[in-house]
Amino acid sequence: MKNEQYLKQIRIGALVGMGPNSTCQFYNAVMEYAKVLDNAKFDIDFPEVIMISLPTPFYPDRDINDEDMIARLATGIKTLNTIPVDLIVIPCNIVHKYYSFSFMQTISTIPIINIIEITINEVKNMQPNKIGLIATTPTIKSNLYQKLIKSHELKLFHTTELQHMITELLSELKLFKLSSKATTLWNKIISYLEYNNCTHCVIACTDISVCKDIKNSAASNRVFTITQAA
Repeated sequence: MKNEQYLKQIRIGALVGMGPNSTCQFYNAVMEYAKVLDNAKFDIDFPEVIMISLPTPFYPDRDINDEDMIARLATGIKTLNTIPVDLIVIPCNIVHKYYSFSFMQTISTIPIINIIEITINEVKNMQPNKIGLIATTPTIKSNLYQKLIKSHELKLFHTTELQHMITELLSELKLFKLSSKATTLWNKIISYLEYNNCTHCVIACTDISVCKDIKNSAASNRVFTITQAA
């Protein structure tokens, strides 16, 4: 299979809706990537994407009920296996805490992409001096990114002050999407990362990825941002 035709020749299964506002961002990112990778121009050139918007028991400031979350993920994974698709992607960071759980391996005969591994491998290739981590509180508590960043001998930056700003930004985005307040909060976060000598940041939250293209006039050197999966 030629690389330039890769996306066009596979059927992508996606469990989305975590959160609901991020689904269109993921889809748009896949389509934009198809233009680059496959030189897609006409409708027929773009990949087939089967999306299931999966309501999940997730709250940015609360611990996740593992039993409830596993049950919801299992429903979506089993459905995609019956279609079937060629690969499965879940553009939500926190659910990757269940990636190595046996239930995923036993109920899916289709490969499930690990977006965290892909993201950190890409960041490593950019040889960052220090990486700022932008994620929800549950994702931070899961230690998924911290462990992987450490295993690659990369330098991580994250503080309680940064997390307070991220939580406030996420609450604003969920209520009002990309409001002027959200833009101000995002610029404050980027300036804070730059002040603390970060050369890169990882946006480990699909809801926040909508902010990545905001120009930050307060920062002298824009921090390079990378989103997960999309």
